[in-house]
Amino acid sequence: MSRDALKTLFHPFASGTIDAPGEGKRILFLAAEAGFSLPDGFTAELSAVQGFRPFYRQLQAQRINVTPEIEGGDYDGALVLCGKHKGENEDHIAEALSRVREGGLIVVAGGKEDGIQPLRKRMEGFGLAVEYMPKYHGVAFWFARPADIKVMTAQLSRSSDLLVGEDGAVIQLRTSNGAGVAVFASFAAHGHPAVQVDRLEILGDNGAIRLDGPSLTCSGASPGERAYDLASEYQGSYNRTIAHFVNALRDNKPFETAPQDNLETLRLVEDCYRLSRWEASR
Repeated sequence: MSRDALKTLFHPFASGTIDAPGEGKRILFLAAEAGFSLPDGFTAELSAVQGFRPFYRQLQAQRINVTPEIEGGDYDGALVLCGKHKGENEDHIAEALSRVREGGLIVVAGGKEDGIQPLRKRMEGFGLAVEYMPKYHGVAFWFARPADIKVMTAQLSRSSDLLVGEDGAVIQLRTSNGAGVAVFASFAAHGHPAVQVDRLEILGDNGAIRLDGPSLTCSGASPGERAYDLASEYQGSYNRTIAHFVNALRDNKPFETAPQDNLETLRLVEDCYRLSRWEASR
């Protein structure tokens, strides 16, 4: 990584194009490298992240607060220094989006050899209001962390030749109120029965709900546990859904599941495939 990319990253602040974060602000710096000087007025607390030991030590020598892994969240903004590995650059931006508060500014910079222009266009493809400026043989772009990220990262995989299509997925989502959601799925997990089993855990301020196959457990303020016969419950729910649809259609009443909800579900699924670039990799 050249030092030009570091200068490119801080140039929007140095030129006054972006207001430098002041005292009391917390800024996350991903893929940080030593050799930079903070612009005038940049007095925010900088939390650098660098897992590569030589770069980590160089940052320590510069007396930069650095950790090998990301710590904490709700940062006021983030800096992302890009390298030559496209996947790592996208992962760092996804991390910034999950760690920065709503409205916080995320600044990304890299050289042409780092694929910075395609990365900027990719961010624009998410509907983000991206601004940018070229400098020092590279480009810096920035955008505000939106209120509702929805699906920001998705990785689909195929680990078994005995199954058709993808058999695994890791998906990161975020709700409109900022809660994070992690989804892991696999149809090819050794040691598990060859049936589809749902496992869901919802963590709240006053308790938690856990679904593990036929067992539903509530803990916290209202503890309880129930077990279900999944085969009969599935058939029963299917029958009741059809009956509700027929009744609502006959009586001209609203459906429990609105068309907009179903379209939103389809959009989320399509976003997962698009972000994972699964079709392009086949």
